[in-house]
Amino acid sequence: MDFVIRRSILFFCAAVVALPLQAEEDAGAGNEAEAAPSEGAATPVSFDSPAYKHRPYVVSVYLREEYDTNIFTSEFNRQESFKTVAEPELTLSLSNSRSYLGLRYRNVTTYYDHRPSDPFDIAHYFDFALNHEFNTRFWINVTDNFRYTQEPELSSDTAFFRREGTYKQNSLNTDASYYLTRRLYWNVGLAHDWWEYNDPFFAFALDRTSYTGTSGLNFVVSPATTVSMNYQFVDTEFRESPRDSTSHAVYAGLMQKMTPQWTISLQGGGQYRKTENAKPDLAPYAAVETNWNFLPTSVLTVGYNTSLQDTDQTTFNYSQTQHAYATVKARLTYDLTLNLGGDYILNTYPGSQDVTGSNGDAEETTLVYRVSLSYMFTPQWLGEVAYSYTTVDSDFFGSSYGRSLASVGMRYTY
Repeated sequence: MDFVIRRSILFFCAAVVALPLQAEEDAGAGNEAEAAPSEGAATPVSFDSPAYKHRPYVVSVYLREEYDTNIFTSEFNRQESFKTVAEPELTLSLSNSRSYLGLRYRNVTTYYDHRPSDPFDIAHYFDFALNHEFNTRFWINVTDNFRYTQEPELSSDTAFFRREGTYKQNSLNTDASYYLTRRLYWNVGLAHDWWEYNDPFFAFALDRTSYTGTSGLNFVVSPATTVSMNYQFVDTEFRESPRDSTSHAVYAGLMQKMTPQWTISLQGGGQYRKTENAKPDLAPYAAVETNWNFLPTSVLTVGYNTSLQDTDQTTFNYSQTQHAYATVKARLTYDLTLNLGGDYILNTYPGSQDVTGSNGDAEETTLVYRVSLSYMFTPQWLGEVAYSYTTVDSDFFGSSYGRSLASVGMRYTY
């Protein structure tokens, strides 16, 4: 029966792939006459289409088989399972010399061979992106990302949250930049984020809304050097949990192009954070990242950042997070691409922010390793094998775990 269910999923997605193929055959050679986008087209701010595509829409289907050694990311209830995953995706993109508008929907349907509860997870992802250049001095960017999903996972936020149960999350970000002079420009940004969990226990502890405002004054010293002074305000309001807080961060920035292939970005300053029922904290706020294009189509990225962050450990108001990371994307041949990456996250929980009043410090360390190899059979067909390993060492009961995830899949893009 399990095999029949998995085979039905694969046949359904194969039918989805066949539809655009038939449409292309019906259209004949007329599609070849489509005009390429203008060279001055605005760059997408949150996602972009494959470089070879000229049409305003992209349809893709990604089918893969996974083996997960800890599907519940649990310390005590370890459950292994094969998983069949289908990811159809539709992207619409419109652009001209001054504007870009993008819409994307992705569905992720996962079938578990061995899971005591419902064997299916169905997740939905909606993305919106808009940027517009009013003139050479003033432009705006707007993005909105909505998620509805179930599978426990590590979010790729600065502080890695361990999502639990079914939840909805939306992030709206807007920013604008205006050149006051040829070398001096001002940027402002506003963001609104909310999280809502279906399970009443998680909802009480983690449902929240966050408002963020940023402002920065940037000076272009030379074509290779830009310096800035920045301010960030964050207001986090929990629906039930008494962990509301406000944060202020002031920091200086430097963007330096060392060579045409090597760039460095630095930020450094301080952060002040205050909650309702605890003394305020003053902590460093810093980030550094370097990118090296060691080959025309290959890049090495190394970075580090630290700040006071919200946490899913509900007995603390927040944590001091340190995050170090490195990624390598290397195009070994025209068709073969290697991706390597690793993350080290240290969350330190000061006893002064313990909402239970025990005033005991705590730590949690997360290590993530990942590697993938993709091969482009044709511009439309891409095969991939991937492996990742996550380990968490935590002072919190039941929060430590290890997890390996191996997968093999094929992606078709039209």
